[in-house]
Parts: sequence; structure tokens; C-alpha cells
Amino acid sequence: MVGIRECPQCGAPLDKNSYKCKYCKSDVFISSVSYLSNYDNSQIQKYIKYYKEVINTNPNEDKGFLGLGLCYLQLSMFPLAQKNLKKSLELAPENSSVYYYYCLSVIAGQKIRILSLDTAEELIQYLNTAISMEPNNPLYVLLLALIKRDFYVANGLREPEPTHEDLLKSLKAVNINVEEVNRLKTCVKIANFDVLGL
Repeated sequence: MVGIRECPQCGAPLDKNSYKCKYCKSDVFISSVSYLSNYDNSQIQKYIKYYKEVINTNPNEDKGFLGLGLCYLQLSMFPLAQKNLKKSLELAPENSSVYYYYCLSVIAGQKIRILSLDTAEELIQYLNTAISMEPNNPLYVLLLALIKRDFYVANGLREPEPTHEDLLKSLKAVNINVEEVNRLKTCVKIANFDVLGL
């Protein structure tokens, strides 16, 4: 860890390479939205302040941009989330989860069917990249299925293979993090999530 040496939540001193506070047990660098689900807005604001300080100290700290993007995504501040997640992608293109969260920030709480064709194709490309790096992550497959169903099928367009039905079948016996699904539902508007069994 570079620069900042105190916990973003409780302010306790951190060891040089510590990624978890030994006092309050908070993660220093968050890597998922589900982690933030138990934090209120004031605690998320502490993370935002911390990540801004980290980035000011080291403008190439991809974990700082990722954390900032996730905080903004949790707060539904989509343009800020998108900007920071894009920067994290540029700095660490090997991190599969950033592709997924970037897609959520681009969709930004809209209905998928109103996206432009270029945007839908870009999101599919990002998700396919994430899936190629982490093929067993069901969230990536689920979002890809939603885009194919609610953009291509809903707009009467030919759906690229594999179809959304094939993708959803692959998820039948998989447990998906409930908090991540809740964030997905906030970021993506589709007609009926119940038909997916979520």
C-alpha cells in the first residue's frame, strides 16, 4: 500500500502492507459492491475521502480508482462511478470485476432496451472479456444474458450466440451473491426480474 497509513473507517494506524484494519476489521481497498451493502452513506463518504487521498498521493493506484468507482456505484452516482471505473480499467485491465462494474455504471439505472446498438455491443465485449478471465463468475453471465434479452430480443433484433436462454440455463444451479443481485437490480432496469428467478 502506498502513501496513506490509516484506516479509512476508524482512523487507526495501519501496517505498511496491511489491507484490513486490525481494529475495526474494515477492508482498506474494497473490491465489490456487496462489501459496501452494510455501510451507511457516512461510512461510504469516509471511503470516498480516503480513496481521493490515495489517488492524490499515487495517481496510478488502480485500487483507489476501483474503490472510488464502487462507492459512487453504491450511491447510484453513475457518471462518477463510470469515470473512476474507466480509469481503473486503464490502469489494471487484468481485473475482471472492473469490466462488470463498468458495465453497470454505463447502464446507469436505465432500461437496457433504450441503449444504443454501439453501447450494447461495447458492453457485450466488456462482459465477454470479463468472462474469459473469470468464467465461473455468475454475475458476468447474468448481466450478459440480461443485455441480450432486453436489448436484442426486446428490440426485435437478431440475438448473438450464445442466446440469453443458453446463458440463463448455465446459471440454474449456481448461487449468486444476494447483495450483488440487489445492486444489479438498482443499476439495470428490466421489465421483470422475477422471470429470472432472482
